[in-house]
Amino acid sequence: MNELNKALTEIAIVTGQTQQEVAKLGEEYNKLAYQMGVTTNEVARASVEFLRQGLSQEETMKRVQVATEYAKISSLDFNKAAEILTATTNSMNVDIERAADVFSALGDATATGADEIGIAFQRVGGSASALNLEFEKVASWIAVLSSRTREGAATVGK
Repeated sequence: MNELNKALTEIAIVTGQTQQEVAKLGEEYNKLAYQMGVTTNEVARASVEFLRQGLSQEETMKRVQVATEYAKISSLDFNKAAEILTATTNSMNVDIERAADVFSALGDATATGADEIGIAFQRVGGSASALNLEFEKVASWIAVLSSRTREGAATVGK
């Protein structure tokens, strides 16, 4: 409970909301946590990270939900999943749902995982964007390389 209170206090500081307004958010976080099968504290901690990026509450809730789903699918911890998806959305200017869906679909379609594709993409996203490469093409190249070579994600992403 203390950890949840700490996270809600951080949210109040980051957003400038009152404790009463943040308490209402806590109720929303509890509902989302129940739906996602995680703790309310995990949702609140995740929200802090996204709110620090200057995102709206609506966008934050969307990103928390998608990142939690991606973390479960890819067997990554939430922080790593959120980091990968944030890097992808920022570097390639794609929606977080699109990024998670592409990584998951390619992981299912090839002999690699959504986690490996995301980790490798995190390494090449900036270069791919600078070269105006299409997000799906780059992700599919990573998936094919990873599945054929069975090299680690860090190596494929070089």
